[in-house]
Amino acid sequence: MRSFYKNFLGLIGVIVLSIGCQKKEILSSEKRILSFKISENASVIAQIDDNLGVIRLSVPYGTNPKKLTPLLTVSDRASLVPASEVPQDFSKPVYYTLTAEDGSKVIYTVKLSVAPQPAPILTNFDKDTLDAGQNLRIVGKYFGSFVLDVAVNLVSSTGQKSIVSVKEMDSTFIVVEIPIDTPPGNYRCNVQVKALSSVSPQAVVVALPVPTIRSVSKFHLLQGDTLWIGASHTDVASYAYQLYLQASARDMVIPLAKEITSSQRLGFVIPNQMPPNVYGISLFNQTQQKKSSTYPTTVQIYDAQKAFIRDIDSPKDSYIKGETLSFKTLNMATTKARLFQVGIVGKKQTYFKNAIYDAKSRLIVCQLPEEIVADTYRLNVTFLHDNPLEDYTVTLDRSLVIR
Repeated sequence: MRSFYKNFLGLIGVIVLSIGCQKKEILSSEKRILSFKISENASVIAQIDDNLGVIRLSVPYGTNPKKLTPLLTVSDRASLVPASEVPQDFSKPVYYTLTAEDGSKVIYTVKLSVAPQPAPILTNFDKDTLDAGQNLRIVGKYFGSFVLDVAVNLVSSTGQKSIVSVKEMDSTFIVVEIPIDTPPGNYRCNVQVKALSSVSPQAVVVALPVPTIRSVSKFHLLQGDTLWIGASHTDVASYAYQLYLQASARDMVIPLAKEITSSQRLGFVIPNQMPPNVYGISLFNQTQQKKSSTYPTTVQIYDAQKAFIRDIDSPKDSYIKGETLSFKTLNMATTKARLFQVGIVGKKQTYFKNAIYDAKSRLIVCQLPEEIVADTYRLNVTFLHDNPLEDYTVTLDRSLVIR
């Protein structure tokens, strides 16, 4: 009996022990976001407020918040939706649901902000010196991404500002065009992005551009005549100029003789020893060693010792068929020509008329053809000699308008 009682008590102990072992395990209720980073800029530290369930962080200016990859660590045995390392659009609040082991939940709201636009920083230019009319590349950062937000000014040594146009840009460079009429000098650049602005620490030298021939006073002239050149990008007070006359044999260089600076006209005297010929012309800034492109129309130099036609006598705006046309002459005593022929050269048709020389009036006179049609014509006069090899032709600058 005593043995039975002992066995019974042992069985009860085993049952109690077994029941104790089968007691349900307690599940964790931990559900916190322990850290939050952005893989694109892991140095940015987020502020996590567990009480409010808010995560705040600010990323550098220029960061695109629409596609960033977050890196999160959470409480052990807790699950996260959406998962870490899944790209998100943080331009608006992003919500993370954290579920503890025991099934309880908490929601965190991520509020990401992008640092505001800082003042632009100008580090250097792509060149130290350039001609007016050329492009300048300004290198730096924080220039933004919208051209309409950016204004660039040249600042002269006296502090005067002049706006320049932006040709191309991104956040690290701006390409501007220096206006062709910018006076030579040293300039700093002022870059303004919205309300923020900075001035370059160094200056850029803007030089006078290559001269450009705009007009020529005449295209047919004698040795000793003055050829007037209308030009832009010239400064006779600061620079020396020469005229280049180019022929197949050799180039002739003529120094500036006189100038009319108010109208940007430069005068060059054709030397008496200049060989008669047809020449291309270009203007040379001797000081800066800059040469213009060749003017599209050539000039013809005639021998000053030979007879010459200066112009139409008492020219009119227009003429009619059959009308008398007279030409002013020079040095007619030197010619042995016995006949004169006037060439009237039109776009579609050319006419030739014999002419006579009136020694008293010193005019060569011809009658315009009765059959000539209304048009604008070029004129030339040919001096005809007994020996055809001695014939030569003088072309006039003035056109003839027939109505």
